[in-house]
Amino acid sequence: MFAWYVITGRHYSGQIQEKIHTAIGAKMVSLVQPVLTTREIVNYQYEKAIVCKFNEDLEKAKLARLKSEQAMRDDFWKKRDAKEN
Repeated sequence: MFAWYVITGRHYSGQIQEKIHTAIGAKMVSLVQPVLTTREIVNYQYEKAIVCKFNEDLEKAKLARLKSEQAMRDDFWKKRDAKEN
């Protein structure tokens, strides 16, 4: 058995080598569902919290803009109705 390792120049047998199709499958899965380390999980949670906060602020800004536009429209129609009467 030792002679086989010397002749082929390998440090270990092919039985424990990672098969190429297994490696390709693992890469495809990691693209869709990445494996995160502990540090990456913490960073991912921070990113998620920041995005959530930005989205909340954006919704508040949109609502405030819509309310101000509605107030301007109401003022316009009140002035217009006052001029007609």
